[in-house]
Amino acid sequence: MASILKVNTIQDATNSTTAMTIDSSGRVTRPNTPLVAVRSNNQNYFGTNHSSTTYDITYRSPLPTFTSANRTTLANQGGGTLSFVSYAGGEYAKYVVPIAGLYEYSFYGGLRMHSNQAGDWVAMGIYVNNATVDTGGDIDFMGSVAQVYNPQDAIDDVQANMSFTMQLSLNANDYIVPAQQSTGESGYVDSRSHGFSVKLIG
Repeated sequence: MASILKVNTIQDATNSTTAMTIDSSGRVTRPNTPLVAVRSNNQNYFGTNHSSTTYDITYRSPLPTFTSANRTTLANQGGGTLSFVSYAGGEYAKYVVPIAGLYEYSFYGGLRMHSNQAGDWVAMGIYVNNATVDTGGDIDFMGSVAQVYNPQDAIDDVQANMSFTMQLSLNANDYIVPAQQSTGESGYVDSRSHGFSVKLIG
């Protein structure tokens, strides 16, 4: 026999902390679900040891493009820890998850890639439990390289719209750092508007 449960608020039994609310239109909010979202309009250049870049960062580096003057934290709920660490004249983002689970990480970026040499490329992804520069290997740096962009050879000022989503199984207190693999020394990237989000999905 079918039944209907009518409720406005669901709380945990120990501390009476609200886990879910349902409004009169049936819309659900979960204020303690881990979620963070950061947007930046930093339009400075990053790349690998190149005179044209604002942030001259080495191969496989955190992204120092979330400076306080240019960023907006759109959401930060559920007990995770968001911080911004000084690096290469800017700041990179670091997010520590509060509980174990399956998380969804998303990155979007309006990246303008200046390809001044045949074969220049850029890859975007994340470090997991690592915020240091890794100098070895090739296109495998973060465990998960989410997107690689390589424009047509020897074309300058190619517009590249980098965005991706990936799922990560994380333990409590694991952390993630948005990062890149570098273009060549004669290529660089205009970061323009970009951002990321992390949320617990299961």
